Amino acid sequence: MISITISGEYDEEKVIRSCKTHTDMTFFYPGERGFSIDGTSGQLHGDFDILKRILSERAGHTRVTLVTDDGRLYLAFPSYLYDFIEDTRARAIHHKIEGSGYVYRECVWRRSIRLREYDGLFSHAVDEGGTAAFDVALGRLLSPVDLAVGHREKYERYIERCAFAVLCYILNLDIANDGASDRTADPYPWQPIQALSLMTERMLIDRETVDAILPGCNTPSLSEAAAMLLAYEKKHWGKQRAQAMVPDML
Repeated sequence: MISITISGEYDEEKVIRSCKTHTDMTFFYPGERGFSIDGTSGQLHGDFDILKRILSERAGHTRVTLVTDDGRLYLAFPSYLYDFIEDTRARAIHHKIEGSGYVYRECVWRRSIRLREYDGLFSHAVDEGGTAAFDVALGRLLSPVDLAVGHREKYERYIERCAFAVLCYILNLDIANDGASDRTADPYPWQPIQALSLMTERMLIDRETVDAILPGCNTPSLSEAAAMLLAYEKKHWGKQRAQAMVPDML
C-alpha cells in the first residue's frame, strides 16, 4: 500500500516509480470537500493527472482509493496485456491488447473520471473471471458516487451470484471441503466488515453460503464477521446455532 497526498510540490517521477510495485494506492486530497460531479455526463472532476500517469505505467491489477475531507471513492482497474505481433510476410507489426484493464484506464482523464463509462464496462471484467470483478463491484457499492440504479443492481446481482467466493475473498478465507480455513493471502484492503455489512443489508447471501462460510470464521480475528453472519441467519431463517459451532467467536 502506498499513499500520495495531492497537495503542494512532490516528485511525480519518484511517485510513479514507487507505484509500479504496489497494487493498492491511496490518494489524499486535503481541503477538498468532495469532488465536483457533472450529473449530465457522469464525470467526476478533480486533479487526476498523477493517477492517470501511474495507471498508464501499470498494466497489473490496481486498486485505488481517492480520499477527500468528507468521503472516499474506491476504484479497481483490472490487468491487461499489451503486446506486439510481427507479420513478417506483410512487413508489419500489429498491436494486441488483452484484458479489460486498458479500457478501464481510459475512463481516467487528467481532470476527470468518467464514472458512468467505468460502470458500463463491468461485463468485460466479469468475462475475464478472477477477483478483479469483485473489486470493481464492491468498490462501487461501498462508495456509490454517482452510481446509477441500473448499475447498482447489476453489481449487486453479481455479488449475490458469487457470494461464497466473494466472502472467502473479503474475509481472507481458503475454505476446503472439510470446512478448514487457511488465511495466508494479503488482507482485503477495502473495509471487509463494511463489505460484509453491505452484503447482509442487501440480502446478497443465501442460507447455504452462510452454512459454508461460518466454520471458517472460528478465530478471534473474525469474531465480528461470525457474529454478523449469525445475526443475519437468525433474522432471515430463525436459526439459532449452538455457541459450540463457532467456538472461538467470543
